[in-house]
Amino acid sequence: MKRIIMVGATSGIGRALASLYVAEGWTVGLCGRRTSLLDELRNTLGSAVRVQPMDIADTMEARQRFDDLVSDLGGGVDLVIISAGTGFVDTDMAKGDGLFWVCSPEKAARQIYRALEKRKKVVYVTRRWRMFAMLLRLLPERVYRALLCSSQEKRSIP
Repeated sequence: MKRIIMVGATSGIGRALASLYVAEGWTVGLCGRRTSLLDELRNTLGSAVRVQPMDIADTMEARQRFDDLVSDLGGGVDLVIISAGTGFVDTDMAKGDGLFWVCSPEKAARQIYRALEKRKKVVYVTRRWRMFAMLLRLLPERVYRALLCSSQEKRSIP
């Protein structure tokens, strides 16, 4: 049986991915800050799920909890997914005005799952962002940094 650990699994893409992996027969270890949501997922997804509360802000504690989860899964894992970020998916983290090209967490999870099954190193969610990424690669570095980097970095450009 394949084993996976999902960090950031309590909502959004991580939660949707956890559901997909359980449906595909994997044993799934779930990590996240919100214990009540982890417990809810364990109850919803069944006996194939192990949970471990974890806040990655405390590195040493997070490492210990990760190791504990690996042990709980039988001493090894086949795949680790860190699903934390903000990547135009309709989640609580992405609420706001002016968002475009957003997709559901379930659609994002399916695309990520398929890409991982194909062992792709890079996946664009949704696939239409691939076109945007290709255009960005054509920009001169100075223009790219001015458009996409933080205001702190913008000030440091000569």
